[in-house]
Amino acid sequence: MPPSLNSRPLLYLFSLSILLASSVSQLSAIGVVSKDKKDDETNFEELNFTFDNPGWPWVSINATTLSEDATVAYRKTINDAYFLIIGEKVGVEYGFTSEDLVESSKSNMMAISQNVEFSESTKVQINGIEWLNFTGKVSLMGEPLVYGYLIHAKNGFGYQLITWRSGEFPELAKSDILQLGENFKLVDPELVHNSEEFEPVASFQDAATGFSIDLAGENWTTWPIGPSEFPAAVFTATKANEIFFFAVPLYHEGLNPSFKDLKNGLLAHLFNVDTSNGLKSRDRIVREDGERFLQSSLSFESYYGDTNHLLIQVRRLKGFSYLLGAYSLDESLLTDVEPIFGKVQIDEAIDVERISQTLSQEVKYFQSQTLNQLAINVYSQNNYVNAKRFLERALEFDTSDPAIATNFAAVANDQGDFQSIIDLFKAAPDDFAENVQFLEYYALALYRSNQTEDAEKVYLEVFDTGNMSEAGLYAYMEMLALQERWADGVAIAEDFSDLTGSQLSRQWTASFCIEIEEYEKSLAILDELKDEMPFDLSIDYDIGNTYLSQEKYSKTLDYIESLGEEIDSYPMLYTLQGNALFGLKSYVKAKESYQKAVELNPVDEEAKTMLEYATLALGKGDTDVNNTPIAPVACPDALMAIGYEMEDKASESKESEILYTLLSIHYEKEKLSKQTRRTKVAIRDDAGLDAYSTLSFSFDPFFEEVYVNEIIVRNANGDVIGRESREDFYILDDSTEEIISQDRALYAPVSGLTKDSTLEYTVTYNTTGLIDEFPLRWESFTYFQKSLLCGVSVAGETGSVASYASDGVSILEDESALIWYAQDVPNYKVEYYQADLETFAPHLVLAENSKNWKSEVDEYFDEIADRLVTSDKIAELSSSLLAGAESEKDKVAAIYGYIQKEFTYKALAFGPRAQIPNTADQVVSDKYGDCKDLALLANRLLDAAGIQSYLALVNTGARIKTELPSLDQFDHMILYLPKHEGGHFIDCTSQHVSLELSTPLGLDERQILILDWDDPRFVESKAQVLEENTINAERVVELVDEELRVEETLRLTGLPAAFFRSYLSGIQESQTLDTFQALMSSRTNLNLRLENVETQDTELADKPLRIVMRYNIPRAIKQTSRGFTLSALPSIWEHYYLEVPFVRDRKTPFEIRTPLRFDSRVTMVTPPGTRLSHSAIIDVKEDTGYHVYSHSRVADESLKRITVNNSIQLLAREGAPDRFDAFQNSAHDALSLVGDSLEFEFAQ
Repeated sequence: MPPSLNSRPLLYLFSLSILLASSVSQLSAIGVVSKDKKDDETNFEELNFTFDNPGWPWVSINATTLSEDATVAYRKTINDAYFLIIGEKVGVEYGFTSEDLVESSKSNMMAISQNVEFSESTKVQINGIEWLNFTGKVSLMGEPLVYGYLIHAKNGFGYQLITWRSGEFPELAKSDILQLGENFKLVDPELVHNSEEFEPVASFQDAATGFSIDLAGENWTTWPIGPSEFPAAVFTATKANEIFFFAVPLYHEGLNPSFKDLKNGLLAHLFNVDTSNGLKSRDRIVREDGERFLQSSLSFESYYGDTNHLLIQVRRLKGFSYLLGAYSLDESLLTDVEPIFGKVQIDEAIDVERISQTLSQEVKYFQSQTLNQLAINVYSQNNYVNAKRFLERALEFDTSDPAIATNFAAVANDQGDFQSIIDLFKAAPDDFAENVQFLEYYALALYRSNQTEDAEKVYLEVFDTGNMSEAGLYAYMEMLALQERWADGVAIAEDFSDLTGSQLSRQWTASFCIEIEEYEKSLAILDELKDEMPFDLSIDYDIGNTYLSQEKYSKTLDYIESLGEEIDSYPMLYTLQGNALFGLKSYVKAKESYQKAVELNPVDEEAKTMLEYATLALGKGDTDVNNTPIAPVACPDALMAIGYEMEDKASESKESEILYTLLSIHYEKEKLSKQTRRTKVAIRDDAGLDAYSTLSFSFDPFFEEVYVNEIIVRNANGDVIGRESREDFYILDDSTEEIISQDRALYAPVSGLTKDSTLEYTVTYNTTGLIDEFPLRWESFTYFQKSLLCGVSVAGETGSVASYASDGVSILEDESALIWYAQDVPNYKVEYYQADLETFAPHLVLAENSKNWKSEVDEYFDEIADRLVTSDKIAELSSSLLAGAESEKDKVAAIYGYIQKEFTYKALAFGPRAQIPNTADQVVSDKYGDCKDLALLANRLLDAAGIQSYLALVNTGARIKTELPSLDQFDHMILYLPKHEGGHFIDCTSQHVSLELSTPLGLDERQILILDWDDPRFVESKAQVLEENTINAERVVELVDEELRVEETLRLTGLPAAFFRSYLSGIQESQTLDTFQALMSSRTNLNLRLENVETQDTELADKPLRIVMRYNIPRAIKQTSRGFTLSALPSIWEHYYLEVPFVRDRKTPFEIRTPLRFDSRVTMVTPPGTRLSHSAIIDVKEDTGYHVYSHSRVADESLKRITVNNSIQLLAREGAPDRFDAFQNSAHDALSLVGDSLEFEFAQ
């Protein structure tokens, strides 16, 4: 005997009652009407269905036992199954379909259990009714249940037939429901149920607003929620609950808004639609019975994500307008709406003023907000007059709205109508008592109206609220500045700063402190602000201005120059720079700065005024030096003939190219030496125009003078279209930020230059004194453009000239001169890992042939003999530095460390006329020096300690031509310790390089001249050593949800450590996190979020540099059917140091001079329930000739604890251009393993 219903687990009844109750609840929410229950009847006419009793083994039970909304319920006495019917009247207007009812049923089931499965819905025909049939399977409290469904919804009725039983086989439930469905029939299949909430609308008339509409025979009904959706509408209606119509008036008496402004304003407020922000509408003007309307259609996304399609008509009448509109989710239905617009009648004879006074508060709010939106729209079109008028009308509807009042004040302020703001406040002061923004405008209006006492009272009132804005503070401080109340301003700004921490208030404090000469306080505030906001150039301006106010002109310039190219984005810094230069009477440079300031900011009145002063101060100035003619040196006919041939062979290239550039030198001992350069350029592109629009010629004013013989510009026909204009020439210093020199540059603007023109110019240099030897000349035949011919000739005492000509340079036999030339020389652009230019580009070196290295060194020692004396001061300093140092190695380290830490390096190129160092005593006093100053100081300190060392000379960018003895070949001085580590070089300018490094930074494999009085000699420096340049990265990785959390520790030695220490030295501590975030983000596509950075041993060059970073990578995994994929292992620094960019069509050879070893290890534990996929375990080793790398992934037996080991060695190599792709591919292959993805699977 089957158990009774009450003996079944209550879970059945409880879960199902929840299921059905929630279903009915959802249906009721959209308007389902309740119905009476008739448990004992088989005919349910109210619900339009009948159900035949299925007979044994099914027995009827009380339906409300299972659900209060059930109509029929049965229990199967065999197999203990259950069945019920829920019949409901929804209303045809809601458009509820069988598919909607299926989704509702499924949603309800999933609400009580996540462990549920459904079959696909299929259509079945039973008794002429089309049902949707599906099954479900669910586990409740560990017991499996299966369900069968038949769902039908049509004509406003909805039916759910549901059966269920325990077990694992949904087919049984399906069989039951299909059999029981045979017993269900509709009384009238065509019967339609209409909701009582939707009443037919035949016509509507509102006498007050003059609106009427005739909808007879159009099947429109009332719209139940229309009045709440559109409170300001006089009429709303719907058609089949699919199209929704509304009519909204806007009262704007005395105003004449445009159709477009009306449309945009109404849509913005009614639908939150911004048609000015890329949303397109289709507008047209409709003419009907002598009237003109705007008709517009558009589509936009609703709050719920649906696409609404809207058709509107804007009718503009006298004193008011109407927005008629309808919207639907189905755009095709809107074709039924346009005829309805024609059924609308609006009486223009209404009393707008009277209606405006009788509007409800809710409608007034709509009117004011819409007019405010209209004002915003026309304000954005710079129509300030109408914006103000709309706001005035909006205030008539609502004077207390702070946004409208503030907008009105803003517009009135822009127009200079301060009295309107004052009048508005006086009309209703209580409305604005707590409107701080408006009060600030009110105070500003009083201030601009010269009512400063009243203005200050209001400002103080606002200030006391604690809600003053920075704009309000700005205006208040401006008023105090005009009154020169500096101390009061400092007090106010400091109080505001204490209250808000505002940057602006602190800047005002600093600015006012300058006026009361509290410079130190001003700088302290500004330095603190700079730490917090390192990229705010207004702070930099204030810092520079503080120095300038103290007449510290050089300090002002040093500070501005430290900002680099950033000042282009803040032109006032150029004005400040000009003021400092003007104070130093450097009028040429001051003029240049003012010109730049005006160029970037044409409204800078101070810069324009000071530009006039600088121009007056200059007069003709230094330009006179250009007007002393110097006759050019003749070019040998044989070389000139080749030049003319090159003109005829000019290529068809679209790029500019040098047709020829010919240098002619005339040299005789004990006489003046001259040289002339003749150049002809074919200008064909913008690059050529930029490069040659102004010519520049560097010269040393203490050694030579320069004269531009001619500049000629010709058009394609050979006609002269431009010549030199000497009055436009000017001279500037030719030093750079990196290297200080005494050189200057003559600038010659070129007029008439165009594309397809040619430029010819001749310039001559003349020594200012007699010379007794041929000066070193290094002539590179590589220029900005391709050169068809580069030539050099030497006439005069040619027997005194020794030469070195590289490959690609030809010698031309000629009786009148020595001649060298190169043809078709490419424009070698800078490329990654480029070898030294001299190794592949043609070049020529000329020097005196009567010299030898011993005589050169002897002459130099004669010049610096007085510097090679160790003073008592230096001896005492050496002794104090070496206190406690026992070994020679420790002593060298102590002196080297002292120079690294205590001295500033200022570059002054070692070369002709810049070879004499300062005395060691002077360098110690100055606390700075160039390479020769610091090298000499170290030499003297070591000498006092009894440690042998030699000054040494090296060329940092080119290889020495040992066959041409001349100290002018060198550009850098270092130190050589013959007994330290078997011979060791030290570069005293390398502040962050370890003494233990085998070779100083950038000086590997160089021929270095040892300045040994007895035995001057060349010693080749060592190559960089792989084991010295290392980076080790330890990464501990944790996966939390989908976020990768990484703690990474970098350990750097050798040159990587030196470069990074140098980089860190330029970063203020407060900038560290942001700087590292930008640096790391630039090397990865991941959305990396840096949380913390710690650096260790940044000042200790002899120790490894350690950097600890903690960062997160969101959305780091992708789910798969078997588990998930970690998209990429973190490998930011490997890419930073080892990535090789692609170079298209490489032209130059490459060279890897600094080998590097990068080792990394990643450790992580897989998330619970997962493990590393077996396929992810790999072990790879490879030697490509450019890289030696290995990559292994290992895991414990559970595959849950993972270690990934990587090692990449970048080898010292060189290669031809066509081998660069192989090098780039090698780097790519090595890095692709380091940053590869990892596959994880769910643990079984």
